[in-house]
Amino acid sequence: MADAPAGGLAQLAAMQGYFDQAHASRDFRRYTGIGQAEFRRHLNGIAKLMNTL
Repeated sequence: MADAPAGGLAQLAAMQGYFDQAHASRDFRRYTGIGQAEFRRHLNGIAKLMNTL
């Protein structure tokens, strides 16, 4: 993701046992049905909604 800290996604992938970030991204899309950027937009939308309640 564009505003992720340098090495953040790669480090997270490595911590989960993936050899590279690309493989982790493919699995993410396979299991969620959406990409990471779209997931983040949805997540941020939910957080904004919860803050208004």
